Parts: sequence; C-alpha cells; structure tokens
Amino acid sequence: MGRQHLSIARVLAWSLAYFVLAYCAQAFAGGADGIVPVWPAIGIALFLVLRYGPAGLLPVAIGGAATVADAYAEPLRLVTELFLMSATVVGALAARQACRLAGGAADMFGRTRDMVVFLIAGCLIISAVAAFIGVLVLHLSGAFPGTERLVDLPPRFMTWFISDLAGAVLVTPLLMAWADREEFGRPSLVSLTCWATLIIAAIAAWLIEFTPDVENAAMLLLFGPTLAAAALTTKPRAFTAIVLSGAFIAVTVVVNNIYEAQQGLHPRTVTLLIVQLYLVSIVETHLVLYAAITESRRSIAERVNLSKHFSPNMVDLIARLGRPFEKPHRQPATVLFCDLRNFTRLSEAEGPEATIALLRDFHATMTDIVFRHEGTLDRYLGDGLMAVFGMPEPSPDDALRALACAREMQEALAGINERRRARGEAPLDMGIGLHTGEVMLGDIGSETTRSVTVIGDTVNVASRLQNLSKEIDAAIVLSTETRAAALKACGGNAGPLSGLVHVGALTLRGHSRPTDTWSLPRMHPAVPAA
Repeated sequence: MGRQHLSIARVLAWSLAYFVLAYCAQAFAGGADGIVPVWPAIGIALFLVLRYGPAGLLPVAIGGAATVADAYAEPLRLVTELFLMSATVVGALAARQACRLAGGAADMFGRTRDMVVFLIAGCLIISAVAAFIGVLVLHLSGAFPGTERLVDLPPRFMTWFISDLAGAVLVTPLLMAWADREEFGRPSLVSLTCWATLIIAAIAAWLIEFTPDVENAAMLLLFGPTLAAAALTTKPRAFTAIVLSGAFIAVTVVVNNIYEAQQGLHPRTVTLLIVQLYLVSIVETHLVLYAAITESRRSIAERVNLSKHFSPNMVDLIARLGRPFEKPHRQPATVLFCDLRNFTRLSEAEGPEATIALLRDFHATMTDIVFRHEGTLDRYLGDGLMAVFGMPEPSPDDALRALACAREMQEALAGINERRRARGEAPLDMGIGLHTGEVMLGDIGSETTRSVTVIGDTVNVASRLQNLSKEIDAAIVLSTETRAAALKACGGNAGPLSGLVHVGALTLRGHSRPTDTWSLPRMHPAVPAA
C-alpha cells in the first residue's frame, strides 16, 4: 500500500474515530488497561501507520491524549496513561518496520505472501509490543492496584495481547479494503445466504430463550462457513464487511451469554479471551484463504493471457519465474515479420465475413507453426504477425528455428492456397522478413492490461526486410546476421540454409548504413491476389 498525504481534515477525522473507539474500550475494560487493549482502536493505528507512515500516528496521539484527559487531576496516573498510550505508537512503528523488512503488505488481498506478512509482521508485532510496554509501565509506575507484583503481569499481558490482536485482525483489513476504493461488487447468493442465516440465528438468540450453550455454538459454528463462502465469491470490500459484521454479531451474542451466566470476573475474562482467540484464528484463516483464492484466479488469468502469446513450454517457464519482464533488459533475439500482400484489394473483393474467416484461418495456422518452433507471438498486425525467437530466454538456435519457421509458414500458405483454389477463391501471397540482433524486452501497458513485447532497431530492420521481400519478389528475406547465427547453430552444415541467395548490401528505409541481405526466392511466380 503506497503512502499518501495526510491532510488536516483526515487528521481530525481519524483522531475522532480513534478517540471514540479508545474511550469505549477504556470504559469496557474498566480502567487504564483500556487505553491499549483498544480493540478495535488499535486496528486504526495499524492502518494509519501502514498507509501514511509515521505521520499516520498523529491522529493516534491526538485521539489517545483526548482519551486520558480526564486524569489531569492525578499527575502520576496521567503520566502513566500517557505512557500507556505511547505503547500503541511504539507498537505501530515496530509493526511498520517489520512489514517493510519482510517485504511489505502492499497487495494483501491479492497475494498470499503479503497477507501472511501483514498478519505476522503487522498484527502480531503491534499487539505484542503494545501489550509488553503496557504491562511494564503499569508495573514500574505502580499507579494502579494489582500491578505491583511481577507474577500478576503474565495474565494481564495475555489479556492485553489477545484483545489487541483481535482488534488489529478484524479492523485493519476492513480499513485497507475500503481505502483502496475498489468497487463493492455483488456478493453471491451462497455468501448472502450464510450471512443472513447468521443474522437470523442472532435474532433468534435474543428473542427466544435458548440455553447459552446452544446460542454460543450456533454463533461460532455459523461464523466460519459465512467467511468461507464470502472468501470464495466476493471482492475485498464485501468480504471485509461480512467479516466485521459477522464478528460483531457473534461476539455480541456470546459475550451477552457470558455476562448473564457467570458472575465471577475470572471465568468471564477467560471465556471472553477464548472467544476472541477463536475469532482471530478463524478470521486469519479466511483472510489467507481469500488472498490465496485471489492470487490463484489472477495466476490463471495471466496464464490464459500468456498462452495467447507463448508456446506452452514458455508459459510454464514464465509461470515459474513470476513477472520476469517487470524490469526491462536487453538480450539477443531473432524477430520475424510476415504479411499478406495485396490484402486490401482481396478484402474488398471477398467482403467482411469472408475476410474475417480468412484471417482466422491464416492466423491460427501461422501461430501454430510459430509455437511449434518454440517462438513467441508478439502481436497480430491485421493481415500479418510479428514473432520473436529468444523470448523470454535466448537460445543459441533462435535464428535457425526462426528460419525453419519461416520456411514452414510458406509451405503452409501453399496448403491454404490449394484449399482456396478448390473453392474457387483467389490464392494468397505472403512475404517474410527475419533479422537477428539485440532487443529491449519488457512489459508495457497499465496495471490491468499488460503486454510483453520487444522494441529496438532489430524489430525495425525485420519489418523493413519484410517490406523488401515484396520489392525483390522473394518469399523470405533475412539479414546476414540471421544467416550467420543460423549457420553457427547448425555447426556449419549449410543444409538447413539451402536455397538462400545473396542479394547484397541494401539501404533500408530509415537507415543510413546498408544491410547485407539474403533471400529465398519463390518456387512459383506470385499469383495476383485479386
């Protein structure tokens, strides 16, 4: 999550939100302990520091100071409560640093790793640090009864830690999801049904006198399937809304039953902590599940997109590498351009429906040949295409495979023409250009639509050679660099290069220096396309 500017209006709004939640938590805890076990206020602190950096803790300081302002008449208690408030600040900074060292949590709903980093380096550390500093301050100050002995601190620490953890795990993801302003989406019928069942069960628990055990079991058992259904079918905003509302409903019913059934403080506290731990564990499980499902769906979509450009073996390689093209780099490659000649007149004569059918057949045939020779389809160019050999990883035989591919493409065109003649249709004419050299490889586009491509003078030369094939009436035109690389790949055996004719050094359009070229003449005279 990228850092953003924290305006004065946002500072005031977040300060008020933190104050309200911290004050309610303080009243609920019945003492100074409520300043740090501020669930859910500590979730606000973690969100602010992850989103805005250290500046995000300004609202925490303001809201926390307002929370402890009623202790101004007791200097020792006031100082103690201010130190307790600072425990949240220190814990949030520690959590932010831990997240940065662990790789950040920028895409927590879309990457399993980021979600795990957030839960471990974020939620656990802010809760542990805040609770540890809090109980230490209480012990050293002695301002509150029951904190003088060290033996009393471990249970107080666990209470503090679990409450903080519940607040961070429940609230921070909700704030992150809503801050990104992604569309809410429409939850599926299954997730809505599970969510409605949880609400109905809670209403029944309030209106009908069931035993507390039955009501508690219903809440805790329904909460898990509700989150599972939401994780499988919803977007981040809808999912976190179901998480928070479902947790609030379940905790309200269970806590009410605890308070009605038990009078002793210790049993109530222990039971409440168990409920919080259950909520934390099940919410963490489904947060990771949600991130894993989202990542899996994105991976499938990326593989489908890659399969349009790369041969199957290259798709597997790229899937293992992740996003190897995010940082552009230079590498050798052989670029192939092919293009149908006189296609404009042909399309005008045949009409739109027949033209589209022709292109589909042509592209499908030529793409299969490119993939069969382990080439990469860079793009379709209307009545032609551009392919790259040596992408994503260069190979010593790239030029040889590219030349073999070009030969087979011309042979396949002959087969297409045979079928067209049998149907009484005009045959097609195609030229191919090949050039080997250094290219710049990288992905371009937006975050939602990316395309892997190569750019550079090598691409331009290959395109010019394809245009040259029409001028000199050749089936294939290639540069000396491509011929030399192919000859080297086949160990000096000129067999795969048979039939090539030396054209000579020609000055291509846009180039000042001549390019030494070779060609493969046509086996038959070119047939007019219309």
